[in-house]
Amino acid sequence: MSCVPTPGPMEAGALFARARGDFSSYERMTGLIHDGAFDLAVWNAWLELLWNATMPYRAWTEELVSDNAYVLADGKVNWGRVRSRNLAPGVEPGRKGRTTGNSSFYLNETLLPERDKGEVNTGTEFWNFAKEPRQSWRYDPGTRRVRQSPGYGFDMPFPGTGGSIAVDEVRLFNGSPERFNWKIVGKKELYVPYNAYRLHSEKLKYADLIRPGHLNPDALRYELHRVWVVEGTLKDGYRHLYSKRTLYVDEDTWFMLMADNYDSRGELWRTSVVNYFYAYEMNTWQAGVGLYHDLNAGTYLAFNLVNEQPGAYKLNQGKFTERDFGPEAARRMGL
Repeated sequence: MSCVPTPGPMEAGALFARARGDFSSYERMTGLIHDGAFDLAVWNAWLELLWNATMPYRAWTEELVSDNAYVLADGKVNWGRVRSRNLAPGVEPGRKGRTTGNSSFYLNETLLPERDKGEVNTGTEFWNFAKEPRQSWRYDPGTRRVRQSPGYGFDMPFPGTGGSIAVDEVRLFNGSPERFNWKIVGKKELYVPYNAYRLHSEKLKYADLIRPGHLNPDALRYELHRVWVVEGTLKDGYRHLYSKRTLYVDEDTWFMLMADNYDSRGELWRTSVVNYFYAYEMNTWQAGVGLYHDLNAGTYLAFNLVNEQPGAYKLNQGKFTERDFGPEAARRMGL
């Protein structure tokens, strides 16, 4: 395991994107940018922080086939595989993104396990969660039908992971924050996963990475960084797997790097990290392997492994449009 001190402020490359004026969506929406500068005087609420973390400067288009290794306590591995495509029109390079209507589109086709092969989940996210909730559709290869999936998200099982993670903990948290009361706990320095190039190298095979209880630490890399600590507590009258969630948000990039999730008794249950690497072709970081540990069961999920997938990530190639998502796109894939 590699641990290094924090780099200097300008070395933390997400600032490169901001130096060009590619500010994050919440900043554009709420007037946090004044004369091209980020105004800390008006940055004072948990919602602003969480919104920046949910809508950071990220890939405009993204395509990959990834493997998911659900590692049992005895070291046995259950494998999943998903073909994914994503589109975030608001961060198209060279254009000022819109902040109304659709904020992003996604489509996930399950390739493994065999019993779920051919299932397609697709949908769209909107800028205003309250007025326009996420819309999602599912293609069932057994019936060859596409049906809408009302309420898709939150703690529903994410396809291709054996139910080991919820939909809203992909990249640690996504979607509407409505089920939790959120607050900013503060800021602290922590060793966090960062610049994890080796972990995604084609020179490493899955057999080199997968270990009982945890991934091979020789493939991991950590840096000392300042992070914001954001805490969400489940609201009365709402349902979720987790009664409390703590998110650790990188001060430099706004990406969520680590999370702690608590069960209904308030005990720490699952802890997770996302290993980012700097993608030079799009001048910002890319979410890589996610590690989701169940501390009670002694299991973990290594999510979005790409070492043995040719081509790995295809980023900002601009080959998708809104037509490549939604119910008609799912139906075409099932033909």
